[in-house]
Amino acid sequence: MSLSFLGLRQPFELGVTSQELLGFQYVPLTRPKEIRVLYFDEKADQTTDGLIALRIAHITLAEIKENHRKYTALSYFWGTGAKDKVVKINGLGFKVTSTLESALRNIGNTDASGLFWIDAICINQNNVPEKNTQVAMMGEIYAAASVTLVWLGECNPAISEAIDMLEEARVFHNDFGVPAIDLNHTINDLNYNSVWQGVHVLLAVPWWRRMWVIQEIALGQRAMILCGTKTLMFQRLALGAEFAFKQNDMKHIFPVCENGFSNYWRVYTLMQYRMRKQEGNPILLQELLENNVSCEASDPRDMVFSLFGLATNTGGAPELTVDYGLPVEEVYLNIVKFHIREYESLDMICHGAHPKRHRNLASWVPDFSNLKETTSSSLATFSKSWPGNLYWYNASGTSIPNNDALAHGPGILRASAIFVDKIAHVGEMCWPGRFSELFKCLASWNSIIGASIGFERDYIGGGPVIDAFNRTICGDKARSGLRAPRGWRGLEALEEGIDIPNDFRLGPEVADEVRREAWVGDALQAVALRSHRRSLIITKTGYIGLGPPEVQEGDLVSILLGCSVPVILRPKGESWWFVGESFVCGIMDGEILKNTDIAGKETKSPGHEFASQQYHVEQISLV
Repeated sequence: MSLSFLGLRQPFELGVTSQELLGFQYVPLTRPKEIRVLYFDEKADQTTDGLIALRIAHITLAEIKENHRKYTALSYFWGTGAKDKVVKINGLGFKVTSTLESALRNIGNTDASGLFWIDAICINQNNVPEKNTQVAMMGEIYAAASVTLVWLGECNPAISEAIDMLEEARVFHNDFGVPAIDLNHTINDLNYNSVWQGVHVLLAVPWWRRMWVIQEIALGQRAMILCGTKTLMFQRLALGAEFAFKQNDMKHIFPVCENGFSNYWRVYTLMQYRMRKQEGNPILLQELLENNVSCEASDPRDMVFSLFGLATNTGGAPELTVDYGLPVEEVYLNIVKFHIREYESLDMICHGAHPKRHRNLASWVPDFSNLKETTSSSLATFSKSWPGNLYWYNASGTSIPNNDALAHGPGILRASAIFVDKIAHVGEMCWPGRFSELFKCLASWNSIIGASIGFERDYIGGGPVIDAFNRTICGDKARSGLRAPRGWRGLEALEEGIDIPNDFRLGPEVADEVRREAWVGDALQAVALRSHRRSLIITKTGYIGLGPPEVQEGDLVSILLGCSVPVILRPKGESWWFVGESFVCGIMDGEILKNTDIAGKETKSPGHEFASQQYHVEQISLV
């Protein structure tokens, strides 16, 4: 293969070596937007040692565009396995993981040819300045690649059948001009057949949990899946996932896979990001963080660095620079700084929960590396760019954070707070692995409210107490994100004393759009989604709400100016510990601040018998 024909530079100079390279030496990248690319060494004799032989060369992104060069960007699961395999690069040894070695062998057995970009090889992982520069370019690298090739591992008969099904299914454009896939006949014919289980197995491989996947799929010109030697265009898999995702009854697709729904949702959302990027629609960093909490990265800094190339609101932000020389705590703090400065909002601090994996983080700085283990569905949502008349909380009205919020030291957040009430009762944390467990938890909460407040009296925020409870357990939202209609009666059966309700019903005033979703699954999912990993809280004056797992009796329900949801605070000396976000029925829409002169630092309670209660705005420090 002629280097001059490829427009590549062969790196003859000696570079920096390391113990992992077994003789191979990197040559520094010196030109603007320069990258390394690989290709199979056709002249190498692989029969003697059986090692994969590659050649490496340098080229700039400008040269790729000018010379119309094409290359394939490989996406695969890094994992934490040892680099126990050896390949040859320019005739010299280089250690790789078994996953990458397997991917390279299978690529060599397909029709794929030409140039490849593989981050583990093309970036000198031991050179921090180079890694900073190359990772900052990753968005451009994937966008310039003609194909993003996704290696999902070896194939098996079930996966092979699933790929064949998706490959052969008819793809058409629906009445709205949107691509769709026709799998009705397949589902009807196969029902519980292993083919759909094969699709699930395909979507359950570790690759889907990678944080980098989001950028790699969304930015590539084309995305193709490689499993063994079988290939499938990513769009076909995504359309199949969308088809399954939109089915009302998922049991015929997931007869033995309880977590199948989330796997299908994952591939569906990846395709949505891809479409939004191609259409030029904004994709906010905070939205990407919120919607991908189940993802993982081998380096905790990549939980945010991996999103910079896709997010449309990060350009030029001084806080958002890829720098692997920074400690994890500073990287995560910078995300909060960016959001406070750019959006005049404290909502980003609600994105985290306890316990934190990185113990040196301030209580109000999210630990993005372990959100999967600690967080619930976010209340202070960042996805407000979504279409539709969805319900967004607005507990602090139009107020904004303090101008000097971050001017008192790296671990201190200065805020204006209104202490609403002290928590008097805490119910068990809801962990609904199964709906039967959810019902038992809700029955326990129902008993606590009956014993501490009673259902005969009016709720402090207005209306019957049972209505406040019904609205609390779903966060006052239907599954769709629309506000729960007046008369939402999700726990009527519990109100009547039945331990495990057989039905969830919506009230008579429900809107037509919600009524179409008013089947049992809608209410079940709405309640499970918002109650998951949350505890019932009841305040001293009778407010009912949902608090984070770490909430304790004696903690304070508080409103922070510039934060869209109430938060739970705990005194720590003269400062305050941020416990987490909360839902409190009756104060989610700015009721505490209505008819309030914030400058006067005084407001009245929105309650009835507590109308004489006065609240004060206080300056506090969160640590």
